[in-house]
Amino acid sequence: MRNAKIAYAGDPEICPVGAYALYRARLLAEHGEYWAGPLTPAFVAIDRWGHVTGGMGPDSVTRAIKRTSARAGVAIAWTGHSLRIGLASTACRAGRDGIAIADQGG
Repeated sequence: MRNAKIAYAGDPEICPVGAYALYRARLLAEHGEYWAGPLTPAFVAIDRWGHVTGGMGPDSVTRAIKRTSARAGVAIAWTGHSLRIGLASTACRAGRDGIAIADQGG
């Protein structure tokens, strides 16, 4: 488990912290108290019938990103690594410290 620091965005419409808090609140409300625990997976796997089946693995994340980007009409094939490298590239251009970038990306 890691404790990555994620900042609140100035615009609540695109704030990752606010979106995650809403996601976890809905997960708790719809799927039970188990999901309130601090050691539960950050993102969950859902079967074709809408049942939460546990945590998403790396392959699940990659498949979800590819599916979502294809639906959105993105011309490039995104993967989970695309998100990490995008974060690192953006942070580097903003002048962030290399060690902090590596820590954030895991």
